[in-house]
Amino acid sequence: ILTFWNPAAERTYGWTRQEAIGHNIHALLNTQFPQPLPEIYQHLFQANHWEGELTHTCQDGSQVIVASRLALRRDDQENALEILEINHDITAQKLAEAALQKAHDELEEWVAQRTQELAEANLALQVEINERKQAEIALQQAEAKYRSIFENAIEGIFQSTVEGHYISANHALAKIYGYESADELIASLTDIEHQLYVDPHRRAEFAEQIRLHSSVIEFESQVYRKDGSIIWISENAHAVYDSTGQFLYYEGTGSDVTTRKQAQEALKASEKELARRERLLSTLVDVQTQLLMQLPED
Repeated sequence: ILTFWNPAAERTYGWTRQEAIGHNIHALLNTQFPQPLPEIYQHLFQANHWEGELTHTCQDGSQVIVASRLALRRDDQENALEILEINHDITAQKLAEAALQKAHDELEEWVAQRTQELAEANLALQVEINERKQAEIALQQAEAKYRSIFENAIEGIFQSTVEGHYISANHALAKIYGYESADELIASLTDIEHQLYVDPHRRAEFAEQIRLHSSVIEFESQVYRKDGSIIWISENAHAVYDSTGQFLYYEGTGSDVTTRKQAQEALKASEKELARRERLLSTLVDVQTQLLMQLPED
């Protein structure tokens, strides 16, 4: 039974806190599990935690895929008190991965069909076969790089001042930016606007959107890591005020969405490569046809 429902859950699923509290979470969200629920709870009560991917149905009928972490809290006598469930929406990443896989499958199907045709062509078509093999290797390497980035993407938590330095940050955020610890991140980044953002104006836009709308949702920017490399970050944040309404700091989360950006580029490149190959094959077939027509008849 739900006893806690934060604003992020409201945004993701559509139910307000008042609507959700008191309901069975799995009934409310029509949860689809990767394995039988009794097995999940058996693992949870034995290990005090469970991790996996779940599919939830939102209030509007749409579905989201989440990376779910369950933690069992016990009392001093080891009696179970409550289950803490933390869900991170990975729907966009899953869709990007599926789109890339679809492009890969289409390319593989195209390659198989053309290979059979090229087997009957003359030796001049050998160039196309070699090019196809190189494309397969390049695609496999691109997929390996994408999957490596995707599997290591994690979410960070931060608090920062309007002047542009971090008050606090967790290890996940430090790892995203390439630092060994949160302390190193906080000590190193004393001017977020100019040290972190590739386009310093994005920090001003970040602050202006919070001023106008009280929060930012999926605010994407390019940022520098410690080694100077550039990644894409998506931030969800809001302003925190004291009891008198005085602004204190920004508080939010940051996720590395570089994988999604790269997946989009990979998909475009695959489609462009497929079109180029079709044009090339058409040209080669035309040339072969012309050559055959020039051969003398018996």
